[in-house]
Amino acid sequence: MSISVTSKLNDNAREFKAGESTGFGLRLGVKFYNNQTRADEWTNYECAIFTRTDNQANYYRQALVKGAVVEVSGSGCWIKTFEGKNGTVNTISILDPKLGYVYRAQSEQNQPPVDNALEDDIPF
Repeated sequence: MSISVTSKLNDNAREFKAGESTGFGLRLGVKFYNNQTRADEWTNYECAIFTRTDNQANYYRQALVKGAVVEVSGSGCWIKTFEGKNGTVNTISILDPKLGYVYRAQSEQNQPPVDNALEDDIPF
């Protein structure tokens, strides 16, 4: 089973070191209408994307920011359950994630556009 999720980032990606790689943790939320409760609810997704190149890491730092719309696909998913501050939390973790579409609206600060054409630096 494969999965694809498109969502707007509510926070910047969380950057971390993983051996020789740099990881970027993403948390995505997709809103849906629950017919049983008759209310809007959210499905929470998470994944981590890794790179070993500085160019790709710089691209992720620039692109995976609050407000960006991203599409992440993966080979499958699994449900993670943990106790949060307000009780049990379920999150769907995307397995073998691949970053697809990235759109970042230009801010009022006139930042340069994100270059999505760094495919040579993507380690597949």
